[in-house]
Amino acid sequence: MSRTTTVSLVLPKTKVRLLQMNGFEGPDQRPSFSSHVIEVDAQPKYAALSYVWGTDIPTHEIYLNGQSVLVRKNLYDFFYNLTLEFWEYGPAQHWKYIWIDALCIDQSNITERNQQVSMMDRIYSEAAIVIVWMGQLFGDVPRDLPQWTEEKRQEERQRHRDWVGLNGFLSSDYWDRIWTIQEFILARNVHFFWINREGERMDMLAEEAMAQITSMYKLYIGFIRGGARAYLSMLYEKRDGWLEDLSLLDWSLEFYNCECLDKRDRIFALMGLVKQQERELLSIFFPDYGLDHETVVIITLAIMQHVKGTHILGHESGEGFVNAKHMSDNFYEKAHGSSWPSAVLSVMGVEITTHEEVAKRQAAVDTFDLEAAKKQVLQGQSLGVSKRWPAPLWRKRAQWMPQISLCWIRMFGFIALAGMVSRFVTGLRAKRSGS
Repeated sequence: MSRTTTVSLVLPKTKVRLLQMNGFEGPDQRPSFSSHVIEVDAQPKYAALSYVWGTDIPTHEIYLNGQSVLVRKNLYDFFYNLTLEFWEYGPAQHWKYIWIDALCIDQSNITERNQQVSMMDRIYSEAAIVIVWMGQLFGDVPRDLPQWTEEKRQEERQRHRDWVGLNGFLSSDYWDRIWTIQEFILARNVHFFWINREGERMDMLAEEAMAQITSMYKLYIGFIRGGARAYLSMLYEKRDGWLEDLSLLDWSLEFYNCECLDKRDRIFALMGLVKQQERELLSIFFPDYGLDHETVVIITLAIMQHVKGTHILGHESGEGFVNAKHMSDNFYEKAHGSSWPSAVLSVMGVEITTHEEVAKRQAAVDTFDLEAAKKQVLQGQSLGVSKRWPAPLWRKRAQWMPQISLCWIRMFGFIALAGMVSRFVTGLRAKRSGS
Protein backbone atom coordinates (compact mmCIF):
# COMPACT_ATOMS: atom_id res chain seq x y z
CA MET A 1 0.00 0.00 0.00
CA SER A 2 1.43 3.36 -1.01
CA ARG A 3 1.89 6.12 1.53
CA THR A 4 1.46 9.84 1.03
CA THR A 5 0.47 12.93 3.00
CA THR A 6 -2.40 14.16 0.82
CA VAL A 7 -4.46 13.44 -2.27
CA SER A 8 -2.54 14.12 -5.49
CA LEU A 9 -5.01 15.52 -8.01
CA VAL A 10 -5.12 19.01 -9.48
CA LEU A 11 -8.63 20.38 -9.00
CA PRO A 12 -10.38 22.34 -11.72
CA LYS A 13 -11.72 25.76 -10.83
CA THR A 14 -15.09 26.03 -9.03
CA LYS A 15 -14.69 22.53 -7.60
CA VAL A 16 -13.72 21.26 -4.18
CA ARG A 17 -12.62 17.93 -2.81
CA LEU A 18 -14.85 16.61 -0.02
CA LEU A 19 -14.33 13.59 2.25
CA GLN A 20 -16.78 10.86 3.20
CA MET A 21 -16.26 8.70 6.28
CA ASN A 22 -16.18 4.95 5.52
CA GLY A 23 -15.50 3.66 9.02
CA PHE A 24 -12.38 2.22 10.64
CA GLU A 25 -10.19 -0.30 8.81
CA GLY A 26 -7.12 -2.45 9.31
CA PRO A 27 -5.80 -4.26 12.37
CA ASP A 28 -5.28 -0.94 14.16
CA GLN A 29 -8.76 0.35 13.22
CA ARG A 30 -7.53 3.44 11.40
CA PRO A 31 -10.06 6.03 10.17
CA SER A 32 -10.91 5.49 6.50
CA PHE A 33 -12.21 8.10 4.05
CA SER A 34 -12.99 8.42 0.36
CA SER A 35 -12.69 11.72 -1.50
CA HIS A 36 -15.16 13.19 -3.98
CA VAL A 37 -14.68 16.14 -6.34
CA ILE A 38 -17.86 18.23 -6.34
CA GLU A 39 -18.99 21.49 -7.93
CA VAL A 40 -19.35 24.23 -5.33
CA ASP A 41 -22.37 25.64 -7.17
CA ALA A 42 -24.14 22.31 -6.63
CA GLN A 43 -24.44 23.37 -2.97
CA PRO A 44 -23.48 20.04 -1.40
CA LYS A 45 -24.28 19.47 2.28
CA TYR A 46 -20.95 19.32 4.06
CA ALA A 47 -19.19 20.22 7.29
CA ALA A 48 -15.93 22.17 7.38
CA LEU A 49 -13.30 21.51 10.04
CA SER A 50 -11.62 24.42 11.82
CA TYR A 51 -8.61 23.40 13.89
CA VAL A 52 -4.94 24.02 14.65
CA TRP A 53 -2.47 22.17 12.46
CA GLY A 54 0.39 22.06 14.94
CA THR A 55 4.11 22.15 14.17
CA ASP A 56 4.80 18.41 14.38
CA ILE A 57 5.62 16.23 11.37
CA PRO A 58 2.75 14.12 9.94
CA THR A 59 3.33 10.62 11.37
CA HIS A 60 -0.18 9.31 12.18
CA GLU A 61 -1.74 7.00 9.62
CA ILE A 62 -5.26 7.04 8.17
CA TYR A 63 -6.70 5.60 4.97
CA LEU A 64 -7.84 7.79 2.08
CA ASN A 65 -9.11 6.23 -1.14
CA GLY A 66 -7.49 2.96 -0.10
CA GLN A 67 -4.08 4.56 0.40
CA SER A 68 -2.16 5.15 3.60
CA VAL A 69 -2.01 8.88 4.36
CA LEU A 70 0.00 10.54 7.13
CA VAL A 71 -1.55 13.35 9.18
CA ARG A 72 -0.49 15.44 12.16
CA LYS A 73 -1.38 14.45 15.71
CA ASN A 74 -4.13 17.01 16.33
CA LEU A 75 -6.04 16.01 13.20
CA TYR A 76 -5.62 12.33 14.03
CA ASP A 77 -6.93 12.96 17.54
CA PHE A 78 -10.04 14.49 15.97
CA PHE A 79 -10.62 11.36 13.86
CA TYR A 80 -9.82 9.02 16.72
CA ASN A 81 -12.11 10.66 19.28
CA LEU A 82 -15.12 11.14 17.04
CA THR A 83 -16.54 7.65 16.72
CA LEU A 84 -18.46 6.14 13.82
CA GLU A 85 -21.63 6.76 15.81
CA PHE A 86 -20.92 10.48 15.56
CA TRP A 87 -20.52 10.33 11.79
CA GLU A 88 -23.74 8.32 11.33
CA TYR A 89 -26.19 9.58 13.93
CA GLY A 90 -24.93 12.90 15.25
CA PRO A 91 -24.67 16.18 13.33
CA ALA A 92 -23.97 14.06 10.23
CA GLN A 93 -27.71 13.82 9.63
CA HIS A 94 -27.47 17.37 8.27
CA TRP A 95 -24.44 16.81 6.04
CA LYS A 96 -22.82 14.01 4.09
CA TYR A 97 -19.25 15.20 3.56
CA ILE A 98 -16.53 16.99 5.48
CA TRP A 99 -13.93 19.46 4.18
CA ILE A 100 -10.47 19.44 5.82
CA ASP A 101 -7.76 21.69 4.37
CA ALA A 102 -4.85 19.32 5.04
CA LEU A 103 -6.52 16.50 3.07
CA CYS A 104 -8.73 18.34 0.57
CA ILE A 105 -5.99 20.60 -0.82
CA ASP A 106 -2.80 19.33 -2.43
CA GLN A 107 -0.45 21.52 -0.38
CA SER A 108 2.50 20.63 -2.63
CA ASN A 109 0.80 21.97 -5.77
CA ILE A 110 1.04 25.78 -5.80
CA THR A 111 -1.60 26.20 -8.52
CA GLU A 112 -4.21 24.18 -6.64
CA ARG A 113 -3.20 25.68 -3.31
CA ASN A 114 -3.66 29.22 -4.65
CA GLN A 115 -7.03 28.40 -6.18
CA GLN A 116 -8.45 26.51 -3.18
CA VAL A 117 -7.21 29.01 -0.58
CA SER A 118 -8.93 31.79 -2.55
CA MET A 119 -12.20 29.84 -2.09
CA MET A 120 -11.89 29.22 1.64
CA ASP A 121 -14.15 32.09 2.67
CA ARG A 122 -16.89 30.58 0.52
CA ILE A 123 -16.14 27.06 1.75
CA TYR A 124 -16.63 28.05 5.40
CA SER A 125 -19.52 30.46 4.88
CA GLU A 126 -21.53 27.92 2.85
CA ALA A 127 -20.82 24.89 5.05
CA ALA A 128 -23.88 23.40 6.77
CA ILE A 129 -21.84 23.45 9.96
CA VAL A 130 -18.29 24.37 10.97
CA ILE A 131 -16.79 21.90 13.42
CA VAL A 132 -14.30 23.56 15.75
CA TRP A 133 -11.87 21.00 17.16
CA MET A 134 -10.32 22.40 20.34
CA GLY A 135 -8.18 19.34 21.16
CA GLN A 136 -7.66 18.48 24.82
CA LEU A 137 -8.67 21.12 27.35
CA PHE A 138 -7.54 21.06 30.96
CA GLY A 139 -10.39 21.93 33.25
CA ASP A 140 -14.06 21.05 32.90
CA VAL A 141 -15.86 23.49 30.64
CA PRO A 142 -19.38 23.76 32.10
CA ARG A 143 -22.25 22.75 29.83
CA ASP A 144 -24.71 25.16 31.46
CA LEU A 145 -23.07 28.26 30.04
CA PRO A 146 -25.59 30.83 31.33
CA GLN A 147 -24.42 30.02 34.85
CA TRP A 148 -20.97 31.40 34.02
CA THR A 149 -22.26 34.92 34.42
CA GLU A 150 -24.26 34.40 37.62
CA GLU A 151 -22.83 36.33 40.55
CA LYS A 152 -23.69 33.65 43.07
CA ARG A 153 -23.46 29.87 43.01
CA GLN A 154 -24.71 27.38 45.55
CA GLU A 155 -21.28 25.85 45.90
CA GLU A 156 -18.09 27.90 45.89
CA ARG A 157 -16.10 24.90 44.73
CA GLN A 158 -18.31 24.40 41.68
CA ARG A 159 -18.04 28.09 40.76
CA HIS A 160 -14.25 27.89 40.89
CA ARG A 161 -14.32 24.74 38.78
CA ASP A 162 -16.50 26.42 36.15
CA TRP A 163 -14.21 29.45 35.92
CA VAL A 164 -11.18 27.19 35.57
CA GLY A 165 -12.97 25.37 32.78
CA LEU A 166 -13.88 28.61 31.05
CA ASN A 167 -10.30 29.80 31.33
CA GLY A 168 -9.10 26.57 29.73
CA PHE A 169 -11.59 26.99 26.91
CA LEU A 170 -10.58 30.58 26.18
CA SER A 171 -6.85 29.77 26.54
CA SER A 172 -6.91 27.10 23.83
CA ASP A 173 -4.34 27.38 21.04
CA TYR A 174 -7.28 27.52 18.66
CA TRP A 175 -7.82 31.22 19.37
CA ASP A 176 -4.19 32.06 18.47
CA ARG A 177 -4.18 30.70 14.89
CA ILE A 178 -4.75 33.30 12.19
CA TRP A 179 -6.57 30.97 9.78
CA THR A 180 -9.32 30.22 12.29
CA ILE A 181 -10.45 33.88 12.26
CA GLN A 182 -12.38 33.75 8.99
CA GLU A 183 -13.25 30.08 9.50
CA PHE A 184 -15.01 30.93 12.77
CA ILE A 185 -16.48 34.35 11.98
CA LEU A 186 -17.88 33.41 8.55
CA ALA A 187 -19.53 30.21 9.80
CA ARG A 188 -23.33 29.99 9.84
CA ASN A 189 -23.35 27.31 12.54
CA VAL A 190 -20.50 26.30 14.85
CA HIS A 191 -20.18 23.08 16.85
CA PHE A 192 -17.31 22.85 19.38
CA PHE A 193 -15.68 19.52 20.19
CA TRP A 194 -12.93 18.84 22.73
CA ILE A 195 -11.56 16.22 25.10
CA ASN A 196 -11.66 16.93 28.84
CA ARG A 197 -8.96 15.98 31.33
CA GLU A 198 -10.62 12.59 31.93
CA GLY A 199 -10.36 11.80 28.21
CA GLU A 200 -14.09 12.14 27.58
CA ARG A 201 -15.37 13.66 24.36
CA MET A 202 -17.33 16.85 24.96
CA ASP A 203 -19.29 18.97 22.52
CA MET A 204 -21.19 22.23 22.58
CA LEU A 205 -23.28 24.14 20.05
CA ALA A 206 -22.04 27.69 19.68
CA GLU A 207 -25.20 29.57 18.81
CA GLU A 208 -26.40 30.06 22.38
CA ALA A 209 -23.08 29.44 24.09
CA MET A 210 -21.18 32.17 22.26
CA ALA A 211 -24.04 34.60 22.83
CA GLN A 212 -23.55 34.11 26.56
CA ILE A 213 -19.77 34.48 26.36
CA THR A 214 -20.08 37.49 24.08
CA SER A 215 -22.51 39.21 26.43
CA MET A 216 -20.01 38.51 29.18
CA TYR A 217 -17.26 40.22 27.18
CA LYS A 218 -17.73 43.70 28.64
CA LEU A 219 -18.31 42.43 32.17
CA TYR A 220 -15.20 40.28 32.33
CA ILE A 221 -12.91 41.87 29.77
CA GLY A 222 -10.00 41.73 32.21
CA PHE A 223 -10.42 37.98 32.51
CA ILE A 224 -10.41 37.29 28.78
CA ARG A 225 -6.96 37.52 27.22
CA GLY A 226 -5.13 36.83 23.98
CA GLY A 227 -6.75 35.75 20.74
CA ALA A 228 -10.05 34.81 22.41
CA ARG A 229 -10.55 38.43 23.48
CA ALA A 230 -10.30 39.68 19.90
CA TYR A 231 -12.60 36.91 18.66
CA LEU A 232 -15.26 37.76 21.22
CA SER A 233 -14.98 41.46 20.40
CA MET A 234 -15.55 40.71 16.73
CA LEU A 235 -18.46 38.39 17.51
CA TYR A 236 -20.08 41.15 19.55
CA GLU A 237 -19.69 43.58 16.66
CA LYS A 238 -20.83 41.01 14.09
CA ARG A 239 -24.18 40.79 15.85
CA ASP A 240 -24.56 44.56 15.45
CA GLY A 241 -23.48 44.55 11.79
CA TRP A 242 -20.24 46.49 12.29
CA LEU A 243 -17.88 44.25 10.36
CA GLU A 244 -18.76 45.12 6.75
CA ASP A 245 -16.49 48.18 6.51
CA LEU A 246 -13.29 46.78 7.98
CA SER A 247 -10.10 46.95 5.91
CA LEU A 248 -7.29 44.40 5.83
CA LEU A 249 -5.28 46.65 8.13
CA ASP A 250 -8.17 46.80 10.62
CA TRP A 251 -8.31 43.01 10.79
CA SER A 252 -4.51 42.70 10.95
CA LEU A 253 -4.27 45.13 13.85
CA GLU A 254 -7.06 43.45 15.78
CA PHE A 255 -5.47 39.99 15.47
CA TYR A 256 -1.80 40.95 15.46
CA ASN A 257 -1.06 38.32 18.13
CA CYS A 258 -2.33 35.41 16.05
CA GLU A 259 0.22 33.02 14.60
CA CYS A 260 0.81 31.17 11.34
CA LEU A 261 3.51 28.87 9.98
CA ASP A 262 3.80 30.84 6.72
CA LYS A 263 4.19 34.63 7.09
CA ARG A 264 2.35 35.21 3.83
CA ASP A 265 -0.78 33.83 5.49
CA ARG A 266 -0.92 36.93 7.69
CA ILE A 267 -2.42 38.53 4.58
CA PHE A 268 -3.99 35.59 2.73
CA ALA A 269 -5.92 34.32 5.77
CA LEU A 270 -7.81 37.61 6.24
CA MET A 271 -8.76 38.39 2.65
CA GLY A 272 -12.20 36.81 2.94
CA LEU A 273 -13.17 39.33 5.63
CA VAL A 274 -12.13 42.69 4.17
CA LYS A 275 -14.38 45.27 2.53
CA GLN A 276 -15.28 44.82 -1.12
CA GLN A 277 -13.12 47.46 -2.87
CA GLU A 278 -9.90 46.37 -1.20
CA ARG A 279 -10.79 42.71 -1.51
CA GLU A 280 -11.24 42.96 -5.28
CA LEU A 281 -7.74 44.42 -5.64
CA LEU A 282 -6.16 41.90 -3.29
CA SER A 283 -7.80 38.96 -5.07
CA ILE A 284 -6.11 39.92 -8.36
CA PHE A 285 -2.71 39.16 -6.84
CA PHE A 286 -3.41 36.80 -3.94
CA PRO A 287 -3.23 34.18 -2.75
CA ASP A 288 -0.05 33.35 -4.64
CA TYR A 289 2.37 31.05 -2.84
CA GLY A 290 4.81 31.49 -5.71
CA LEU A 291 5.65 34.99 -4.41
CA ASP A 292 8.11 35.51 -1.59
CA HIS A 293 7.02 37.17 1.64
CA GLU A 294 8.70 40.51 0.91
CA THR A 295 6.95 40.83 -2.46
CA VAL A 296 3.59 39.99 -0.86
CA VAL A 297 4.14 42.73 1.73
CA ILE A 298 5.07 45.38 -0.86
CA ILE A 299 2.04 44.58 -3.03
CA THR A 300 -0.25 44.63 0.01
CA LEU A 301 1.07 47.99 1.20
CA ALA A 302 0.72 49.39 -2.32
CA ILE A 303 -2.93 48.31 -2.41
CA MET A 304 -3.61 49.80 1.03
CA GLN A 305 -1.95 53.03 -0.06
CA HIS A 306 -3.91 53.09 -3.32
CA VAL A 307 -7.22 52.66 -1.49
CA LYS A 308 -6.43 55.42 1.03
CA GLY A 309 -4.58 57.72 -1.38
CA THR A 310 -1.72 58.60 0.97
CA HIS A 311 1.56 57.17 2.25
CA ILE A 312 0.79 54.28 4.57
CA LEU A 313 4.17 54.27 6.32
CA GLY A 314 4.48 58.04 6.42
CA HIS A 315 1.93 58.61 9.19
CA GLU A 316 3.29 58.09 12.67
CA SER A 317 -0.21 58.06 14.15
CA GLY A 318 -1.86 55.94 11.47
CA GLU A 319 -4.64 58.53 11.19
CA GLY A 320 -6.90 57.88 8.24
CA PHE A 321 -5.93 54.24 7.85
CA VAL A 322 -7.67 52.54 10.75
CA ASN A 323 -11.23 52.38 11.94
CA ALA A 324 -10.49 53.61 15.47
CA LYS A 325 -13.31 51.74 17.18
CA HIS A 326 -11.84 48.46 15.94
CA MET A 327 -8.25 49.01 17.06
CA SER A 328 -7.59 46.82 20.09
CA ASP A 329 -6.13 48.40 23.21
CA ASN A 330 -3.29 45.88 23.14
CA PHE A 331 -2.24 46.88 19.64
CA TYR A 332 -2.61 50.58 20.44
CA GLU A 333 -0.07 50.07 23.21
CA LYS A 334 2.18 48.04 20.91
CA ALA A 335 2.05 50.67 18.15
CA HIS A 336 2.90 53.52 20.50
CA GLY A 337 5.58 51.43 22.18
CA SER A 338 7.58 51.56 18.94
CA SER A 339 6.21 53.55 15.99
CA TRP A 340 3.20 53.36 13.72
CA PRO A 341 5.16 52.26 10.59
CA SER A 342 7.03 49.56 12.53
CA ALA A 343 3.77 48.31 14.02
CA VAL A 344 2.08 48.11 10.60
CA LEU A 345 4.97 46.11 9.17
CA SER A 346 5.06 43.93 12.26
CA VAL A 347 1.48 42.70 11.79
CA MET A 348 2.53 41.58 8.30
CA GLY A 349 5.40 39.55 9.69
CA VAL A 350 8.18 42.09 9.01
CA GLU A 351 10.33 43.03 11.98
CA ILE A 352 11.70 46.56 11.52
CA THR A 353 14.19 48.19 13.89
CA THR A 354 15.42 51.34 12.11
CA HIS A 355 13.90 54.34 10.32
CA GLU A 356 16.10 53.54 7.32
CA GLU A 357 14.40 50.16 6.88
CA VAL A 358 10.99 51.80 7.07
CA ALA A 359 12.06 54.38 4.47
CA LYS A 360 13.24 51.60 2.14
CA ARG A 361 9.87 49.84 2.37
CA GLN A 362 8.01 53.10 1.71
CA ALA A 363 10.24 53.81 -1.29
CA ALA A 364 9.53 50.32 -2.64
CA VAL A 365 5.80 50.91 -2.23
CA ASP A 366 5.99 54.33 -3.92
CA THR A 367 7.87 52.95 -6.94
CA PHE A 368 5.60 49.92 -7.31
CA ASP A 369 3.43 50.34 -10.42
CA LEU A 370 0.16 48.81 -9.26
CA GLU A 371 -1.66 49.24 -12.58
CA ALA A 372 1.17 47.69 -14.59
CA ALA A 373 1.41 44.79 -12.17
CA LYS A 374 -2.36 44.26 -12.33
CA LYS A 375 -2.26 44.10 -16.15
CA GLN A 376 0.66 41.70 -15.96
CA VAL A 377 -1.25 39.31 -13.69
CA LEU A 378 -4.50 39.54 -15.66
CA GLN A 379 -2.53 38.61 -18.79
CA GLY A 380 -1.38 35.46 -17.04
CA GLN A 381 2.20 36.58 -16.43
CA SER A 382 4.01 35.85 -13.21
CA LEU A 383 5.15 38.55 -10.80
CA GLY A 384 8.22 36.56 -9.88
CA VAL A 385 11.70 38.02 -9.38
CA SER A 386 14.23 37.84 -12.18
CA LYS A 387 17.11 35.46 -11.51
CA ARG A 388 19.54 37.92 -13.11
CA TRP A 389 18.46 41.08 -11.35
CA PRO A 390 17.63 41.26 -7.65
CA ALA A 391 14.78 43.76 -8.20
CA PRO A 392 11.33 42.64 -9.50
CA LEU A 393 10.87 43.26 -13.20
CA TRP A 394 7.94 45.64 -12.70
CA ARG A 395 9.95 48.15 -10.68
CA LYS A 396 10.71 51.44 -12.39
CA ARG A 397 13.65 51.61 -14.73
CA ALA A 398 15.55 53.95 -12.40
CA GLN A 399 15.95 51.13 -9.92
CA TRP A 400 17.69 48.68 -12.20
CA MET A 401 19.53 51.03 -14.58
CA PRO A 402 22.48 51.49 -12.17
CA GLN A 403 22.88 47.72 -12.08
CA ILE A 404 22.98 47.54 -15.89
CA SER A 405 25.53 50.38 -15.99
CA LEU A 406 27.72 48.58 -13.47
CA CYS A 407 27.48 45.42 -15.55
CA TRP A 408 28.67 47.25 -18.67
CA ILE A 409 31.55 48.85 -16.75
CA ARG A 410 32.68 45.46 -15.51
CA MET A 411 32.43 43.96 -19.00
CA PHE A 412 34.49 46.73 -20.63
CA GLY A 413 37.01 46.51 -17.81
CA PHE A 414 37.39 42.79 -18.41
CA ILE A 415 37.86 43.36 -22.16
CA ALA A 416 40.51 46.03 -21.52
CA LEU A 417 42.35 43.76 -19.08
CA ALA A 418 42.25 40.89 -21.57
CA GLY A 419 43.72 43.19 -24.25
CA MET A 420 46.56 44.27 -21.96
CA VAL A 421 47.40 40.65 -21.11
CA SER A 422 47.32 39.72 -24.79
CA ARG A 423 49.70 42.55 -25.75
CA PHE A 424 52.04 41.63 -22.90
CA VAL A 425 52.19 37.98 -23.98
CA THR A 426 52.73 38.98 -27.63
CA GLY A 427 55.59 41.30 -26.68
CA LEU A 428 57.20 38.63 -24.50
CA ARG A 429 57.11 36.11 -27.33
CA ALA A 430 58.62 38.68 -29.72
CA LYS A 431 61.57 39.27 -27.36
CA ARG A 432 62.20 35.54 -27.01
CA SER A 433 62.09 34.95 -30.76
CA GLY A 434 64.45 37.90 -31.35
CA SER A 435 67.02 36.61 -28.87
